[in-house]
Amino acid sequence: MYLHSNLTTADEIKRQAVHIINDFIKCAGHLNCPPVEWSFLRRRDVENNQAIRIIKRNDTLSLAICSDNILGIPAGALQGWLELDITYAILEADSDLCRFSFQDQIMPLMPVAGGSLYFIRELVEHLSRALKKLEATKIILKMDRGLPQAYYYFYRINPTAEDRKLYKQLLPHNWSRASHLCRKLGDYMALSCLTSRNVGFSRTLLTDWQKQQRYAEKDQVFMEDMVLVADLYKDSEFSFRLVEMFKLLKESLLIAGRDDTGSDGHDRVA
Repeated sequence: MYLHSNLTTADEIKRQAVHIINDFIKCAGHLNCPPVEWSFLRRRDVENNQAIRIIKRNDTLSLAICSDNILGIPAGALQGWLELDITYAILEADSDLCRFSFQDQIMPLMPVAGGSLYFIRELVEHLSRALKKLEATKIILKMDRGLPQAYYYFYRINPTAEDRKLYKQLLPHNWSRASHLCRKLGDYMALSCLTSRNVGFSRTLLTDWQKQQRYAEKDQVFMEDMVLVADLYKDSEFSFRLVEMFKLLKESLLIAGRDDTGSDGHDRVA
């Protein structure tokens, strides 16, 4: 089936998904992929309107697909989505590879308490997910399967008017804006990686996405600098790279000012 062919029925999605999963696992033997069990759910049986969800249960990756929520998806986008989620799950399952200590490595850089502590922890989780998504993308590129990633992002990441309105509202609030940007960082870093390898139409896709997001220049520079930091220390351990990314986040947004998103009235900053 052609990558751009739309899958218009639940049966088409099921058949294509099973083929994609089996083929990817066969080609990804070097990743030590755990067994994958998949199920196909109706819309009424999924939470938060999720289309695809994968979690690790014991020594198995459990993959749930709601065909109703992705009717009309291009075959290439489905392939890119499934392959990215499976690779990401494999990385998450490797506790040694992606290990870091919030208490020992992050807290000394930003000793906070109260609501701010939970906010900073959430930010670090966003950074961790972004870095894992970047590494998953690199693994997929090494397998020469980059083009479906471009189809996936073309299908998934177009910002809505609500996204742009929210960002505009957050401009005066550094901490809230930091959370918003860090949530978007994984997509941006992965797209930048595809662009650096000249994968398909990824360069045009990244340029169009930047235009549609309408980030202020300082925030666009922040996103680009995050990519540079991750690439500069690409041969270092995951925890070291994560810490360096947090340092940039702190200098760019966190110490410049705080709004009440990270506060519960009992915060302390040493």
